[in-house]
Amino acid sequence: MSQATVTEYLSPSTIEASGHPSWLRDRKLGDLRTYHDLPAPDSATMEDWRRTDLSSLDLAALRPVSPDPGGAEPDAALRRNFERGGESGALLLQQPGRKTSVQVPGALTDQGVVVSTLEDAAVTYRELVKRHLEHEVVPAAAGKFAALNAGFWRGGVFVLVPRGVQAEVPVWATFAGGDGSGDGIETVLPRTLVVVEDGASLVFTDEYSAGPARGGRVSSAVTEVILGDGASIQYLVLQEWPEDVTHVATHRVHVGRDARVELVVAATGAALSKVYMEVAMMGSGGSARISGLVIGDGKQHFDYQSLQDHFAPNCLSDLLVKGALRDEAVSVYSGLIKIREAAQHSDAYQANRSLLLSPHARADSS
Repeated sequence: MSQATVTEYLSPSTIEASGHPSWLRDRKLGDLRTYHDLPAPDSATMEDWRRTDLSSLDLAALRPVSPDPGGAEPDAALRRNFERGGESGALLLQQPGRKTSVQVPGALTDQGVVVSTLEDAAVTYRELVKRHLEHEVVPAAAGKFAALNAGFWRGGVFVLVPRGVQAEVPVWATFAGGDGSGDGIETVLPRTLVVVEDGASLVFTDEYSAGPARGGRVSSAVTEVILGDGASIQYLVLQEWPEDVTHVATHRVHVGRDARVELVVAATGAALSKVYMEVAMMGSGGSARISGLVIGDGKQHFDYQSLQDHFAPNCLSDLLVKGALRDEAVSVYSGLIKIREAAQHSDAYQANRSLLLSPHARADSS
């Protein structure tokens, strides 16, 4: 496996061969330049990464993998959690080398709710998707892994709930890893854009899951949620990667005037996880309740970082992260509440609590 061959995975030719519309292809080529310009995560010089060391990860060996429209159906086992909940909602499954499976019940289509791949939406809902991607809820410049996702995501998930619609049933998206075969490090790039327009509501789940593999794998995920005025969402993240996966994710919600979000991020898997949970209170009267749950054992390492960013007045944000750790598992938490000059009468709170179940487990909080 030569250096030239591996580096080619993260090159303009990969993007140019994707078949994206020209506006999206040009945007991704710009994101690729951002990726190459940004430094790698460095625990010695970057505050974000001070307690999480990725120096052993060879970024040049990352090999993005994507769904294959001509492939077989996704593994049936990926439906397990969705079916266990007895849900009758929409389900979208994406797995490397397999076709994307989209199941949308008539109850949602009759309401005008859209559930599709983000790639398809970039064509069918070009102006809407273009406008929201250009808004840059999570910009490529946010970090090396955000830029990696921005430049090389394929498939993706797009959900649109029209103005005033209360989605009758939930929407569930499952992203899976492959078997880790092939050159380089298999890299899954889940990308989700959820738009809940004024006065609408939605229950939505992101799930990350995979079977065992032959070697280490990487996941770099980005979810952007945009809530219009008076909109609401219950948003659950289930991170259940096997323990050969390095997982970096950003989940960011823009909260409009009098809008409400309940965000829950639950992690039990992966060898190493670095997760950003962020809310931007963009309109007055908005509220956000954020919960994080970590359950770790072995030598797992979980790093949660939160941002409650208040741009508008009279908003509430409340965050609680809990963890239970045994063996030599480690959890790290750091949080920031930012109150902008115009955000008078803000109410913001955060807390982190950890339960250590063995003498070698460790929890750091700041």
